[in-house]
Amino acid sequence: MSDMTGIIIYGYGKDESEEIRKFIEATLDKSISMQSAGGLEDIVLEEIIERGLKGNFDTQQETFMILIGMDTQDIRKILKIFPSNIRRPIFCGLTEHNVKWQFSYLMKHLLEEEEQYQKMRKEVKRKNAGVEVRSEEAVNGGE
Repeated sequence: MSDMTGIIIYGYGKDESEEIRKFIEATLDKSISMQSAGGLEDIVLEEIIERGLKGNFDTQQETFMILIGMDTQDIRKILKIFPSNIRRPIFCGLTEHNVKWQFSYLMKHLLEEEEQYQKMRKEVKRKNAGVEVRSEEAVNGGE
């Protein structure tokens, strides 16, 4: 895998992409590389990185950001304070496994994970709402 620190983004126009890059550089207090994967969906991530392929900065409905060469602390900072004025992407760290995947496969995988995560959150909220209702009934004597 690459030793660079950077991001691969997808689904953002050029201006938004530059804003994201500047935010991350300010957050981490260091320069990072930025590549777009627009138009490179059928290419393996490793090839995009190693060859420095430059995709298109096209706005898409779904947005993704692959974080490369960042430690857990850096990733947490980025996730915690990602600018609210920019559409929040589905984040992903580069791994020894997903670096071998076509970008389109990675996007599909991340969308499936996101869907499962959202279902789980709804279920937790539903269960917590039920607990609150039951707790209130207990306090009010079942009224």
